[in-house]
Amino acid sequence: LNEVANKSPARSEKAQSDVNAKRSALLEGMTDEVSALVLENNYRQVQTLALTFADPELGCKEFNELVSFLETSAGLDREIEFLPSTDQLEQRASSRLAPTRPELAVVTSYMKMFLKEQLVSATYLKDPLLRKHLFKAFPSSLIKGYADAIDQHPLRSELIATQLANYLVNRVGAYFIFELVTSSSASPAQVVRASILTIEAFDAESQWQAIESLDHLVASSCQDEIMLALVKLVRDATRWVLRNHSDGGDLAREIETYAHGVKAMCAMLPSGFSQNIESRFIKKRDAFMGEGLSSELAEIVARNAFLSPAFGLIEASQKVSETLETMVRTYYLVGETLRLDWLGELIQDIVPTSSWESRLKSTAIDDLSWRQRVLAKTVLEDTRGQKTVTKRVENWLQSNLVAVKRAQNVLAQLRAESTPDLAMITVALRELKRLA
Repeated sequence: LNEVANKSPARSEKAQSDVNAKRSALLEGMTDEVSALVLENNYRQVQTLALTFADPELGCKEFNELVSFLETSAGLDREIEFLPSTDQLEQRASSRLAPTRPELAVVTSYMKMFLKEQLVSATYLKDPLLRKHLFKAFPSSLIKGYADAIDQHPLRSELIATQLANYLVNRVGAYFIFELVTSSSASPAQVVRASILTIEAFDAESQWQAIESLDHLVASSCQDEIMLALVKLVRDATRWVLRNHSDGGDLAREIETYAHGVKAMCAMLPSGFSQNIESRFIKKRDAFMGEGLSSELAEIVARNAFLSPAFGLIEASQKVSETLETMVRTYYLVGETLRLDWLGELIQDIVPTSSWESRLKSTAIDDLSWRQRVLAKTVLEDTRGQKTVTKRVENWLQSNLVAVKRAQNVLAQLRAESTPDLAMITVALRELKRLA
């Protein structure tokens, strides 16, 4: 791909002026840079396989569903690719065995090919923001002299589609794409667009590169933990975008809106949130520093555990005409008072045993965030004119004491269970709906 891509701009330029004498020297001089691009891609492919292998939520049952999806959608043939049958994977799942890395490598490649085919005709590939993904196929020395020619490349759409597919699967994994496509009504192209919006708004790429720079400086298990947490943040926020935000607008403007709010929330952490969130944040940050991260990076990655509701809170603050700070404080104070933060941790800790449970868990996460956000909006709407967030929350809870007590009793019963499950959690979430 790199060889074909790099020759075409030079050939187009030659048609405009006589640069034949420089062409061979130019291509020869790019050899090292092209090699570096190939090696970087290889590094990222190995990285995504390692992360997928380390992900406790991806077992043989989930792998089998991913393979079945690719059989139907991407022409994968288990027999030709020497992949285990459904029965074999079920036997492995019963023994709690994980798919092997070679097996993961096969489905990763097929997911990239599938995504490329789905992306080629996507209209948003023309968005100027995505030019940087086009340029990733070329060495910097070629971009400096032929940027305009590259932008007019006859295979521009194919190049961007290939680069986006490789980039996204390398960063978040094949199962990420499968999960979001199958759990929503969105097309693969819409999932990619929403993912790019989320990655840009959270500046996730800068974090990924910072984590990669820790190779051989911190334990690989620590890097895996941080990477998986970042992927989880991107996944949860992308799912919100797919369910609440229609695409087709100006991608850069959408990113700017959310990025501004995310930065504001980051500036509020930890003291601007609840006391429980503050103590959990400090514990995470200090643990990362103990692993060898700088204080700056430890603070950045520690925030990720608390930013999943960001997009919803940004939108909610606009709808109720309150500052983002007021909305965030209200959201987390309501959560702390009703122990919804505990409920969120409980849901996160559940390990699904099937794809249906995985979907139910994702739904429960989204449902809790939505209900907590609705509660915060209701509090702010019902207490306009009152001064502090603390007083507004206290007064609203007192005014709705019967419903509040009923919800608290249900949550107390749930806490008393030795092995709470998703069915119990669903009942608790339904009770919260009666509050607002």
